[in-house]
Amino acid sequence: MCKAKDETVNHLLSDCPKLAQTKYKRRHDEVAKAVHWDLCSQYGIKSEDKWYEHKPEPVRENSKAKLLWNFTSQTDKRLAHNRPDIVLVDKNEDVCHIIDVACQGDSRIVQKEEKVEKYLDLAIKIKHCGE
Repeated sequence: MCKAKDETVNHLLSDCPKLAQTKYKRRHDEVAKAVHWDLCSQYGIKSEDKWYEHKPEPVRENSKAKLLWNFTSQTDKRLAHNRPDIVLVDKNEDVCHIIDVACQGDSRIVQKEEKVEKYLDLAIKIKHCGE
């Protein structure tokens, strides 16, 4: 497809630049949607009966938790990375989880592990807001 590399299974599943902005993004969004639906179910937040019918909204909330979907977090300092896939605020535990989904092949694991580090500044800002 891209003619940059051999069309191996790994290349087609996770490395082909021709597929990156369409097929890979759709797969990523479907996985994130399933995670969002599961969190809604765990915390009793109103959602559809089946994960594949689920349509995440930017904010879903009840007395137990708040779920933010692809939501830009406003901070006093401009951050390069302030829009994770999902943010879960557990109101009972007074804890916030930043969730960013990655669907990659074996050849890109190290690159995707860097996603953990890219939200450290946001995590620090969120922690300081709660103190």
